[in-house]
Parts: sequence; C-alpha cells; structure tokens
Amino acid sequence: MELASEGGGAWNWSGTKFAQGARCERIFLGPFMGPSSRRAIPGPYRKSSTKKLKFLEFNMLNLFERDFSLTDKKFNKGTDVKTEAQREALARIIRKSDPDIMTWVEVENYRAAELFSDRYLDKKYQVFLIEGNDQRGIDVAVLVKKDLPFEVEYRSLKDLTEIKDAPVHPQQGENKVFSRDLPMAIFRRLEDGVPREEFILLSTHYKSQRGDQGSFPKRLQQAEATELAVRYLRQEFGEELPILLTGDFNNNVPTSPEFAPIWRAGFKDSFDLSPNPIPKDRRGTHYYFPMKGPAEFNQLDGFLISGQGKYRVESALILPHLDEKGLALPHPRNYGERQARASDHLAVEVVVEF
Repeated sequence: MELASEGGGAWNWSGTKFAQGARCERIFLGPFMGPSSRRAIPGPYRKSSTKKLKFLEFNMLNLFERDFSLTDKKFNKGTDVKTEAQREALARIIRKSDPDIMTWVEVENYRAAELFSDRYLDKKYQVFLIEGNDQRGIDVAVLVKKDLPFEVEYRSLKDLTEIKDAPVHPQQGENKVFSRDLPMAIFRRLEDGVPREEFILLSTHYKSQRGDQGSFPKRLQQAEATELAVRYLRQEFGEELPILLTGDFNNNVPTSPEFAPIWRAGFKDSFDLSPNPIPKDRRGTHYYFPMKGPAEFNQLDGFLISGQGKYRVESALILPHLDEKGLALPHPRNYGERQARASDHLAVEVVVEF
C-alpha cells in the first residue's frame, strides 16, 4: 500500500532560480513538496545481515510496455521494440549480478518495469517509479528486493521549474529543470520497531547531447539543481547520511565541466573509492560510433557517493554484455555490432557496506 502524508512545509527554493511547477501535485511530506509515495518492502525479510548491499545501474534502452505484448514474429525492422532475445540479454546481466537495489534508465512506466521483473527476475523486486517529463515516455525506475527490511520514501522533482522573467505556460513544460526527473529514494531500516534513515539513493537521466552546444547549459542547470537538492537533504537528514547519485549522466562523468556542481556537493566516484579502482582509461560505459571520426567510449554511468564516513565501498565494477552461455562479450567494433546489443550502455555494479 502506498501512503502519502501531509504536514511540514515545502522546501524553500526562494532566492534561487528554481521553483516548484504550477502543476505540482502538492503532496507534502516532511520539508519536501512534490509527487511522492511511501512503501514498506513487503518481505518476508531475509535473516542474513543487510548491512552490505549490492547496487546496480543499467540503461535499459527503451524498455516499453508494448514489448511484452509483441512476439518476435510481430517484430518489425525500424521499430524500437525489443525482441525476446534482447530482453533475455538484459536479464542475463542482471541475474548474474543479483543486485539488492537497482536503478533502471529508459523505462516507459511502472508496468513495463514490473513486467520485466516478474517475467525475467522471478518477481524478486518491488518497483518504484513516478512518471517524469520525457516526451518519449522514458522514465527512471528503482527496484528493491522484496526481502530487504526497509521502508522507501520515494520523492520526485519532475515539477521543479526554472524561474524566468516571462513565465512559460505550465502545460508547455518548456521550463522544467529535469528533462526526465531526479527521483529520490530515502531508505529507512525497519528494525527495533523504529524506522531510521540508512541512506538516500538519487537516480538521474540528465539531458542528452542533442541540441545547441550539445545541451551543455541544460545539463549544467540539472547538475546545479541536484547540488541544491542535496543541500536541502543534508538540512533535513544531516551531513553524515550516505547519499548515492547514480544513473545516466549523458556526458563523460570524470571530465565534463557541467558536472562541477556535483563534485562541489561532496560526491566521489565509487570507482575511486573501491579497494581495486578501475583505471581511468577503462571506465567507459557507453558506446558511440559517430558518422566521422573514431569510436567514443566514455563513462556516462556510475555511482557517486557522498557522506561523512558511514559507508565503505567494497567493490565497483563495470559489467560486460554476455553471450547465451554467460561469457563476456568484447566491446562492439562498429555501429552494427552495437545495434545488435540489448543496450548501448554497460551496467555498473557497486557493493556498499553501511
């Protein structure tokens, strides 16, 4: 059952260049204003320790609900509907990792995520998804294993708008800060009878590089809004609570200047925090084959973590695509080989002990 509570006030965005959109659903939960839900993971809860959790982030590349109503015989070239083989290829990677908590990027809606989880992942996961702003209908979802002793409060920033001199009609949506959303999942441990915050997971899908200046200004704005959101979360929950920021950042995470606000907010790359750091020249998670010039392989995905020492990164890995025997596939050598993969991204896995 989803719960929505009233009380408290809204985040005070006055004095900033951001405000909540006129179409906000006005659900108040603590000091936050926006669409939100609250759900206890159903259980039964595992008996083993859950202080160490495995997270996975994966761009599922246009996972639509209609995929599950079409068979391979109905699959037509030129559509973006996934075949059964492609869906199985995504599931193969996830099953081998067997994560506790996942962020999926490019998922159409709650039902698409639930259908995939039920059909390919043995109904192990509870889905959280609030539909965002993307015109193609691709959203960000969070999935949590049903045996984890947590309550999840799921907040959306999809209605955050930019303050402009000439207001834009809210139905046009032209001044929404996040082209999709920045969902925030507050995980509270359900032990000893009193729920207590353990960590916060922020999941993003920043603006793509299509557009003027490669849409640099829009991603910079989104990074600035993320920094401000983290500031308010710190005011609400304290400086020590670990915050994980994951998803598809849509530019090279370690070097792109528009992400400076994220580093200002105190985040560090889990690849650097791992006892066995991946070399910086081997952190590519996305394949791109331009019409002219060499192939590009950059780190568009990752787990960034902030907090004052109440966590330890045990490992951080980039997971390869797998063949039908479960063996790692090499990087694609050209656009055709890339198109044959179930996704143009690689999944990122991180194990964190709280």
